[in-house]
Amino acid sequence: MKKIIYKKFTKSELNSFRKISKDQNPIHFDKKLYKYSSFKNPVVYAALMLKYLYKMLESDKKFVSQIDSIFIKPVFVDENLKIKFFKNKNIITIEISNGLVLKAKIRFLLDLKSSFIKKNEVDELVSKISKSVGNYKKKINLISFINITRVINETNRNKFIIKNKRLIQFYYSTKSFTTTTNFMSFDKKIFEKDSKKIPEYKINKSKIKKKILIIGGTSGLGLILFNFLKKKKYACYKNI
Repeated sequence: MKKIIYKKFTKSELNSFRKISKDQNPIHFDKKLYKYSSFKNPVVYAALMLKYLYKMLESDKKFVSQIDSIFIKPVFVDENLKIKFFKNKNIITIEISNGLVLKAKIRFLLDLKSSFIKKNEVDELVSKISKSVGNYKKKINLISFINITRVINETNRNKFIIKNKRLIQFYYSTKSFTTTTNFMSFDKKIFEKDSKKIPEYKINKSKIKKKILIIGGTSGLGLILFNFLKKKKYACYKNI
């Protein structure tokens, strides 16, 4: 079975999920995000996408025994998405892209002999993951992987493991599920400080008679340089 749907996550959906999950990670709502990151628009919550896709499984969702989610590239608010569903026996694979770039890949394993998931159980679980990861040390945290596996009589736990300077793993379990979440964590102040490091050079405008093209002006250092020149009222534009 193959099915394709088209979707974009709106600002309203992000705000609603933010209230439910209490995930206050600024990467999902800050209008000035571009000032301290390479993103021009807010990033959609990974947990919100997972919650939406789980709902789209309809009658199959009660049979889910395991979820593996890989978030390859950020999905942005109001971005036009193409979502492909593939079902082969007890495996449902979902691919999210913008038509050109693969953004995420999610796999649902079904145990068709058992119906064991309670109503709203997965929704509450992903909201808990989003809150814990998103608010981690009040940093900018970006989820790259979520695994959810159904178990029986698991001990409750809640633990962060630092793998390296940027990569963190979050383990969370209930009596019915164990979860593992990988995410990248960045200090917002470091980004803000770096974005202000461009010195106040004095440039003779009379010597610049043509427009300035900023290569890579849509993100990172190129975006910072573009904003700097615009502030100085130079005629410049950026390639996309």
